[in-house]
Amino acid sequence: MIKQYVNLPANQKNHQGRGVSLVATAADLGPDKIRLSEWWIEPAAGNTDLKYLSTPDRCRLAKKFVRNQDKKFKNNVVLPYVGGDKYKILCSKKGDRSKAKQVEEIETWRKIYYTVHWMNAACLNLFNAVKGSFEGAFAPSEIELEKVTDLQTLIDEPRSLSRPVDLFYLHKRKPKLKSKPFHLRIVVLNDIYDIKTQKYGSAHLGAAAFPHVCNSGPLSDHPKYPWLQSAMARIEPNGKWVSIRKCVTKTSDTSFTVDLAPNAKVSKALTAGKTIQIRIQAREREHYCGHSIGNFIVVRKNEANPNVTVLQTFTHEVGHGFQQVVRREKLYKPNGARDGSKWDTNANWHTDDYGGQGPHCHYNAVTAADPDTSSGMTYVHDPTLRTLCTMFFRDDRAVDANGKFCVSCQPRLARVNLGQSKMKQAHWSDY
Repeated sequence: MIKQYVNLPANQKNHQGRGVSLVATAADLGPDKIRLSEWWIEPAAGNTDLKYLSTPDRCRLAKKFVRNQDKKFKNNVVLPYVGGDKYKILCSKKGDRSKAKQVEEIETWRKIYYTVHWMNAACLNLFNAVKGSFEGAFAPSEIELEKVTDLQTLIDEPRSLSRPVDLFYLHKRKPKLKSKPFHLRIVVLNDIYDIKTQKYGSAHLGAAAFPHVCNSGPLSDHPKYPWLQSAMARIEPNGKWVSIRKCVTKTSDTSFTVDLAPNAKVSKALTAGKTIQIRIQAREREHYCGHSIGNFIVVRKNEANPNVTVLQTFTHEVGHGFQQVVRREKLYKPNGARDGSKWDTNANWHTDDYGGQGPHCHYNAVTAADPDTSSGMTYVHDPTLRTLCTMFFRDDRAVDANGKFCVSCQPRLARVNLGQSKMKQAHWSDY
């Protein structure tokens, strides 16, 4: 059986591309001289339902009947872009299928190459520990991940800011990737965070000094993004806003104190019984597991259960790179024509309004109240059911420990188009 990588550029020798050249000899079809052969396809029972494939995307032969040329019959088959389909290609003397010859049996696969960039030995060892499960999570959807090489980054730091981390090693050393847009860059680093501005406001009467505990995370210590963005105060009811930067002091990684005593005017008003309105904007670090942008993913190793969490992050972020999670898929008639305005809707799909950033899967989850989402709701694991999909919107102990896709996402991943034009549209040529 040929394992044909239908997403890669055409290369007959390496079994790449949707087209496969076929040859049958006259001797294979019978002892007598045969001028015309008849060809047909036998699809396997478990192939992709044709309702998901248009006419040009379905398996088809270039010719139904082929003439004898130097005792050979040459034909071509065009395969669908999906993974996991199996086809037997047969031919016989025209009008006599009793002596049919199986010319070839083909299974459709997709291949993606990847390169790993690691900060230190611990990062590399962590990747190597989950490599088998990482690659194995995509095999059920007939996507083969092939590691090309691994390289150490130019920087090893305890934590990295998300914005420059996408390019921090590329500016000085950008190893070129072969086979773009089918080549993934993976960076394994110690920790990753983003800068988030938090606003603190309060009215005070009497006490000159008062503490604040940070809401979302530790205060920024990045030199380009000082933790204190602005500090303003005014005397109520209609005083002018004035800077009180010299009155604000960082007291720990997660707290600061406002002491109005250094500002004579404000302090005098406070002593006189006036109410002081305070507004502070602080930059805080928001640490997270990782992210993906086209063919570039970043994952941190600093996790309580790194082998499981990092594996889940790998499969989750690469899943996004493979255009998951889909909201709906087009449907086609038996003849391959578009079936009006009909769609196959994904009942487990959700986006930012229920938590997370981007499209995600809520398989085996139920809704719960959450004031921080635009819908006022979010998804949590249903304890009466089994595991969550790796495309669940956040890290959760109920997510599949092997980073696998659920029964809803896995067949959709098998049907996704990973061809050149689609991967370029998904920014797989950017990095």
